[in-house]
Amino acid sequence: MYSSTQAEISGKEPVPDLSLQELHTAFKEVWQEVHSQCPTLPAEGYKHIKVGFDNNLLNEPKFKRVLGWATRVEILSGATWSSGLSSENAMSQALEVERHGLGSVMIAKSPPGGWWRSNEPCLSKFRLQDVLKHELLHLLGISTTIRSENGELVAGSPFQGICFPSDFDTHIFTKDGERVIGRRCSFQASLEDGPFYVNGAELYQHQDSFLEGTTLSHLAQDGALLTASVGACLPRGARDLTTLDGDLLSAVGVQCHDLKDVVVSQSASHVEIHEDLPEGSSERQYTVQKPARAQSEVESVVSAVPEGTHLDRNDSCRLCLSLVTIFLAIIAFLI
Repeated sequence: MYSSTQAEISGKEPVPDLSLQELHTAFKEVWQEVHSQCPTLPAEGYKHIKVGFDNNLLNEPKFKRVLGWATRVEILSGATWSSGLSSENAMSQALEVERHGLGSVMIAKSPPGGWWRSNEPCLSKFRLQDVLKHELLHLLGISTTIRSENGELVAGSPFQGICFPSDFDTHIFTKDGERVIGRRCSFQASLEDGPFYVNGAELYQHQDSFLEGTTLSHLAQDGALLTASVGACLPRGARDLTTLDGDLLSAVGVQCHDLKDVVVSQSASHVEIHEDLPEGSSERQYTVQKPARAQSEVESVVSAVPEGTHLDRNDSCRLCLSLVTIFLAIIAFLI
């Protein structure tokens, strides 16, 4: 029903279904495009990311407007969690433990009107490259661990009883230049202290409420790849990496060049991106180099994250891994 409505508005028939081979090729091309601008990324990082379809998306009632989701493996290096895909060195370290993949991207098989593959203009369809590129940037570590628990905002993830924030968390500041994450991952601010910034780029807030996975994990400015509201098939073509995206990428150690200035755009439909995990799912499981390797295969959208193994308190941990499941819900509204 929704697909037919979208197709009628676009004035064109729905495009053919996307094949798995097409999806793999598209993701490889998107990774290589981002790497060409951000050469500090591992050149062949795409080989360690599982890409596929989740048939629950857009079909099951609770996922009727969900286009995709992703996972990433993080390493605990120093005192912060960082993505195992953020650099060649990080990937090499992560692969010493986790040899079955460092991330996943799963998308709906058939969104309204079908996936638009071309860089040519289109109306009321979702451009595959734009969605894959947005999710790829989250795989690199751009999202906060700040979340609401028992009515309070908390941050970070524990290992052996000690909480550690993410790289991204440590770069979030208030408008007055105060860091929001303190010792032991304490959240030292309130939403009223906003707006909040990473390297001078303003982060998205939903009025005075906290939307887990959306608030402080996206940009406030329209027109960038990492905005919370993304236009579908911009008339000017596929989205570019912008200087604002670059500000967030540098916070997780990814350096880029030839970035575009932000262009505020209008389109026939908009997408809101949320990264909430389904109720009852486990967001993080922790594994270490010994005695067993990590397991990273995520089998379903309900976050089938396997049990982790832990070192005894007397053991030393040279490399710890965290499997982070990011549930990316992309909700389309016709305007």
